[in-house]
Amino acid sequence: MPLSARTELVEWFAGLARERELAHGYLLVGRDSVWLAEVSRAALRAVDGEHRLQLADGVIVERGEEDSSIGIKVVNDHVRPHLASFPGVAAYRVALVLGAELLTTEAQNALLKVAEEPPEHSVLLLATTDEERILPTLRSRLQRVAVPPLQDIEVAAWLREVHGVEADHAARVASHSGGSLALAAEQVADAPARACAEELLASPASAVPGIAKEAAAAEIPLLEILRALSVLLAYNARTARNVELWHRTQSLIRQAQVSPLNLRLQLAALFANLPND
Repeated sequence: MPLSARTELVEWFAGLARERELAHGYLLVGRDSVWLAEVSRAALRAVDGEHRLQLADGVIVERGEEDSSIGIKVVNDHVRPHLASFPGVAAYRVALVLGAELLTTEAQNALLKVAEEPPEHSVLLLATTDEERILPTLRSRLQRVAVPPLQDIEVAAWLREVHGVEADHAARVASHSGGSLALAAEQVADAPARACAEELLASPASAVPGIAKEAAAAEIPLLEILRALSVLLAYNARTARNVELWHRTQSLIRQAQVSPLNLRLQLAALFANLPND
């Protein structure tokens, strides 16, 4: 669904709302959390009234910053009462759950009751990057809407417009994003780590200690460097050296996620004794 197609989705939802033909539930599925959230919010506004400055009969629910999941209390306190009340301005009361894969089983079962006996004039939207984590019984009650990834040129345009990234750099980042705005934004935010990773890959093993020393002095996190290496290696030639380095990087990423590691020692070991191409 390219950027231009978002307009088609908005018009589709808005048209169904005008004709009072909306289903009571939709499952919006995409692999990129940022783009999926943008499309889902646009769908919500299409039903609620996209020209209003504030939501009138729509509500958005997502995981709290301190939470690891979306629990039944959120559903019972915010979703079910909202959908049960009669719309005040729009034709429907709409509830959008972003990151629906994070709903607990209890929360999903509570939503299943809503989907089985939906209140009149209500629409439930669930947006997820992992539909397999949605209970089959709940999925079966919702109409599925696929949200495919963007093209590289559209990711580059988004980086320029939203993040102010220079055109050439935006194009390079987009080419490694796989159509994901989330990954592209992460790469832009981690520009120092990416620059370090590019230098490591382009340099002989003897230069690694010096590069690692500079990275440590610049306080670039080891995990960010490793993630940048992982992305770059995924798109580099599949030589014996790169394959071995990619596997070592994945192993080190897992270690770095659970315990602090010495950047200089780990990078030196990572590039030591690699196969010759």
